[in-house]
Amino acid sequence: MTVAAVSTTTTNATRNGPLYVRQDRGIDICPAGFQPVRTTKGCAEASAYLGIGHMDWYDGDEEPGEPIVCFVSKVDENQVLDNLTFPSTTRINLAH
Repeated sequence: MTVAAVSTTTTNATRNGPLYVRQDRGIDICPAGFQPVRTTKGCAEASAYLGIGHMDWYDGDEEPGEPIVCFVSKVDENQVLDNLTFPSTTRINLAH
């Protein structure tokens, strides 16, 4: 479940919607007007905005050169957060 941010070409003054969104499980592209969150700081900010805990100790780049992205882990098959044994959290990594 990828976390996406409003595109830098869209400013708060011209946008009435959310600054961040989370995609459904298994979807690896951002909705129109959004772009992937690709930094630890950005992932933590998006997580706070969305009310999801961020686990920065899981952040990593296991295959340098591959694109990393902020994503939510531990989401059930119905897209429900915090419905599994462990809480849903975000991290930034390519392994999503």
